[in-house]
Amino acid sequence: MNSFLRKVEAERNVLSVVNIHTSGKGQLTGLSSSSISNWCTFHGVSENSKASRSLRSLANLCNSLSDRSNENFVRIPTERLQKITAETVVLRNTLAVLFGVSA
Repeated sequence: MNSFLRKVEAERNVLSVVNIHTSGKGQLTGLSSSSISNWCTFHGVSENSKASRSLRSLANLCNSLSDRSNENFVRIPTERLQKITAETVVLRNTLAVLFGVSA
């Protein structure tokens, strides 16, 4: 899988982790800073909360997966994929507490 497709897959995974807890206007629409800020505001989540920090960290990690200049040939470091997986678990657990459901 090329790096751009890997990036899209990682972003979709993060969105699904978040949006399983929300519907309609409350859903996270993307991993841009403004999308995350809007989501936090809608749900009354502090910009300094663990959920917000985790989302921003994942956004940065996902963004680093592709630079669009040589997508078909750049191998994504395993360590970066492991960081995304670990941070996704943190986000999932944080949101479970935030929305009052089991992880």
